[in-house]
Amino acid sequence: MADLTLRVVEDPASLRADWNRLAAHAGAMSLFATYEWHATWFRRVAPDSRPAVLAATVADGTVVGLAPFCDGPYKDLGLQLPAVGFSGRDVVSGDYLDVLAEPGWHGRVVEATLGHLAGVLRSGRLVVLGEIVHGSDLDAAIREWVEREQLRFRVQEERVCPYLELPSSFDDYLKTRSRNTRSLIRRRIRQVGEAGCAVQRLEGDAILPHLPRFFDLHRARWESAGQRGVFIRSGFPEFVQDLVAAPPPGVVPVLHALSEKDDVSAAFLVFHCGPTAVYYQAGWDPASEHARLSPGLVLMARAIEAAIEAGCTTFDFLRGGEGYKRKFTETVRRTYTLLVSGRGLRSRTYLTALRAKDTIKRLLGRTDPNGAW
Repeated sequence: MADLTLRVVEDPASLRADWNRLAAHAGAMSLFATYEWHATWFRRVAPDSRPAVLAATVADGTVVGLAPFCDGPYKDLGLQLPAVGFSGRDVVSGDYLDVLAEPGWHGRVVEATLGHLAGVLRSGRLVVLGEIVHGSDLDAAIREWVEREQLRFRVQEERVCPYLELPSSFDDYLKTRSRNTRSLIRRRIRQVGEAGCAVQRLEGDAILPHLPRFFDLHRARWESAGQRGVFIRSGFPEFVQDLVAAPPPGVVPVLHALSEKDDVSAAFLVFHCGPTAVYYQAGWDPASEHARLSPGLVLMARAIEAAIEAGCTTFDFLRGGEGYKRKFTETVRRTYTLLVSGRGLRSRTYLTALRAKDTIKRLLGRTDPNGAW
């Protein structure tokens, strides 16, 4: 097989066409694999991180693989440690991150990428590989790598990501739910209509005028629970606005909104990415008179129905095992983040402190018995 050459690219725009060509092979992770996702993240959320994209080419210059990496500070416990890891992750909840490759090349590109990361570790930097799918080819390769090289590492941020395989019709989907859940969904949809509310479905540019209200609803939802929500984080509202205004190729932003006349009291933002619909963020007004009608349940049902009508075969709820998601599916993926310390004293000391903390948690019985490792 042809030899691979790796190079670090600090200008992601020069790889845009190749990047999205490779992202098209990413399956369930296609939204988070695109150039636009990562470029917008660098611009809006992580200006202090430097692109360090790893491009794998063959002799004729064809890019057959790509690792969307960044070089920047990893911040924790009041420390800022030099680190290399996947971009498009922090703040914006990028899930299912992986090395991209042409069919038949993934294993070789991953092997070469891990060889490159070994050099990163020798330089004293931390390696942060976030949102790896448990049971994936990348997961298997990383496990073998850390064991072979006897690396110092920590597994953290183990998450559950519910999803469901969609049937050909919404009625067929409802048949997979319990009688109580089916009855509840149908009753709430009927009651919303009887209350004079309508569920709007907006796509593309039509969403933009409604985003400020969407951000307000998201904040209201979390403030009612004594929390602040994610849109207070610097650059995140602008990230979403840019992504809706200029989505990646083949991606359709969809906003499902519950409204009475011009008053929107709840909204769900979903991205249709080829065969996958991705539920991204939501918000509703707990003080609205319609809050008693379970607007989240209604909008989720309508979002699933719309995904089926659009020809999607998978609906992904992304990270989080919240109870409301279990009303809609029982199937999950598991992801985790891997920290690997380099030769630098600070990164080794930091990882040692974290592992000591983990040991104490295990002794106290506070760890997840179903953890990825």
